[in-house]
Amino acid sequence: MTTATQAMNPSPESPATFEAMGLSSLALSSLARIGFQRPTPIQAGAIPPALLGRDVIGCAATGTGKSAAFTLPMLERLTGKTGTRGLILAPTRELAHQIAVQVEALGGSRNIRAVTIIGGMSIEAQTQALRHKPAIIVATPGRLVDHIQQRTADLSGIEVLVLDEADRMLDMGFRPQLTRILARLPRERQTMLFSATIAGEVAEFVKLAGLRNAIRVEVSRSGTTPERAEQRVYLLGQNEKLALLLMLLEQEKTTTLHSDQAPRRQGRSCGGARRPRHRPPALESFTGPAATGPGGLPRGQVSGIGCHRHRGARIGCPGDRSRGEFRSSSRSGRLRSSDWSNRSSGGQWTGDDARRPRRARVAHRY
Repeated sequence: MTTATQAMNPSPESPATFEAMGLSSLALSSLARIGFQRPTPIQAGAIPPALLGRDVIGCAATGTGKSAAFTLPMLERLTGKTGTRGLILAPTRELAHQIAVQVEALGGSRNIRAVTIIGGMSIEAQTQALRHKPAIIVATPGRLVDHIQQRTADLSGIEVLVLDEADRMLDMGFRPQLTRILARLPRERQTMLFSATIAGEVAEFVKLAGLRNAIRVEVSRSGTTPERAEQRVYLLGQNEKLALLLMLLEQEKTTTLHSDQAPRRQGRSCGGARRPRHRPPALESFTGPAATGPGGLPRGQVSGIGCHRHRGARIGCPGDRSRGEFRSSSRSGRLRSSDWSNRSSGGQWTGDDARRPRRARVAHRY
C-alpha cells in the first residue's frame, strides 16, 4: 500500500467559484439556498480532487470551511445510492452535530440523510436510526465503537470516509477506537483527512488510515492565528482578573461567552452541567451581555457571540509550543461579528520558557 502524497496549495488558478469546480446543479442550488457565495481556500483546493475520487489530506485551521470541503464531494458521490455509504468521524459531540446539520442542509434536496452517533444521547434511539440505513453516519469514535461492539452499526458498505480534526482525535486518545473502526471498513474506499497539522503522530496515522496517493492541500500552518481573530495579552495579579473581566464586559456591545474548566454560577450556563441535548437551546437563548460556556468553545451554534473569554487555556505547551494558542484562537476565528481576542495571565510569562505550561485567561472578540 502506498501512502505517497502530492502537495498542492490553493493558488490564483484555483477555482474562484463553485460553478467552476464542476459541481452539479443540485449542489449549486443548495449552496445558493444557504448563502454560500464563493469557495474558501480549503474548499477551492480540496473539492476538485475529491470530486475525482482522490484521497485528500487537508491542512487547515478550524473555521476555514472544511465541513463543506468534504460534505459536497461526499454528497455528489452518494446521490442515487442506497444503504450506508458515508462515514464522518469527529472528535467532539458539538462538532459532530455541526457537521450533521450541514449535511442535512446541503443534502436535503437529494433526500440524503445523516444520523448522528455521539455519547450522551440515547443509544437505543441511535440503534433504531441505524436500522433505517442512513446514507451517512456522523460519529464520535467512542460511541461508534459501542455500536460496533453491539453489532448495531454496519460499516461494510462505506465508500467515503472522512476524518475531521484528526490531530485532535489523536490528542484525545482515540487512536485505539480509530484503529478498530478502520478495521471494519472496506479497503477500497475514498478517504479524506483534515487536520490543523500534518506532523508527528498525525503523519504516522495517515499511513494507518490507508490513504493512497493522496492530494495534500495546505491553506494554513499549525499555530496560525485566523485572520478574524486579534489577540491581546494582559499580565495581571490573581485578584485583578475579575475586575478586568467586568471592565471588558462594560466596553462590549455584544454578547460575551465565558468558557471555563468548571461550571460557574454567574451568567447563563451551557457547560458540562447540562446534558448534550439541552446545550443547543441554551446557546440559542444567549441574548444578554454575558453567558457561561464549557471549557471548549461550542461549535456551530455560537453565532452572534461578540467576545469569547476562555479561562484555563494553555500558553506554551512542551513539545508543541503553538498547540495551546492555536486551539483557542482558531475557534475564535469561527465567529464573525468582530475581530479581536485578548488574554489575561497572572504572573510573568517568558516566551522562551517551554518547560512549564502556562495557564491564561483568554477573551476573544470576533
